[in-house]
Amino acid sequence: MQEKFASISEHVACRTIDGEARIISVRDSRLHQLDPVATFIWEQLEQGRGGFGTLLDEIVGNFEVEQAQAALDLEELLGELERLGLVTLHRASEDG
Repeated sequence: MQEKFASISEHVACRTIDGEARIISVRDSRLHQLDPVATFIWEQLEQGRGGFGTLLDEIVGNFEVEQAQAALDLEELLGELERLGLVTLHRASEDG
């Protein structure tokens, strides 16, 4: 079985200020600001916890949200971050 896995692009720099991540894309010098929940997810990615299931468990465990809604929101966020070039989405298989 394959699971989605997200990793942060090598072409970004990030700083968290007042609980919100500010990410600059080195390629186009664009600044992106994440809300507190997206910042929480970004911090998980920084710690190497980019597996979709792991991220989903962390979200449900730390925020008052139903798992189905969290999954939809996470899918949307990761897709947007990928579209902006801030993360790369991979398929990771259990057998390596």
